[in-house]
Amino acid sequence: MSEEQAALGANFDAFIQDFITKDVDFKMGITTTDTTAGKDGLMVTGSDTKLTSAKAAQDPARFLSDFNNLVKVGISGSGNEKGLQASEAFMTRYAASFIRPEAYLAVVILSDEEDQSPKTPIQYADVLKSYKASAGLVKVYSIVDKTLSNTGASGISTGFQRYADMSNATAGVVADIRDDFHQVLTEMGDSIINLLDSFALASAALPGSIEVFVDGQEVSNFTYDSASRSIKFDNGYLPPVGSEVKVKYLK
Repeated sequence: MSEEQAALGANFDAFIQDFITKDVDFKMGITTTDTTAGKDGLMVTGSDTKLTSAKAAQDPARFLSDFNNLVKVGISGSGNEKGLQASEAFMTRYAASFIRPEAYLAVVILSDEEDQSPKTPIQYADVLKSYKASAGLVKVYSIVDKTLSNTGASGISTGFQRYADMSNATAGVVADIRDDFHQVLTEMGDSIINLLDSFALASAALPGSIEVFVDGQEVSNFTYDSASRSIKFDNGYLPPVGSEVKVKYLK
């Protein structure tokens, strides 16, 4: 994983550049998949204060350098891969100060092993959703070993399906850790950016069943993106800030 951590840091600009250019308000926190006593969900020191939109706007080069350094968490942690449990533990520790109920929560998981957390992926997804005003505001993006190339090594739990299940439960994205990192991160960054002027649904909608109301008036100038389970208004028809948007649909 040391090579993958280095690749993530070196190509992070592909992920974050549009966030900086479009002045998106964001903050990040980094943790590891090591959930042994005292480490479960523990934030990498400095990640929450150095990896913010304010720091990126102030000094983009320093921001990227800080991420590159902070993401290299090493490979000496527990051999029991528990990324899903770590995501739950992170929320338990920091939700009160880190989470904004109305903002998107994008969880990006980088792993070349199968998850070994005790609960089901759906249960962990439900925990993350419980912290948001709408369940659709949670998206999990997994960069995992889809080709099952990590085989034969002692202590390695080959696979990725549990992480994929977590991403699918939140209409996130599953990418291969063996693919070109620059392309993977570019596509993930674009996916998140595209959500910023969209309205996430808590569940997948039955085609043709969607009704959208803006301040009580039904409108038709929108499209439904089934991949992200979100409503996106046509160009020039995005409701003004403060508008009430309601969506009715069949699951």
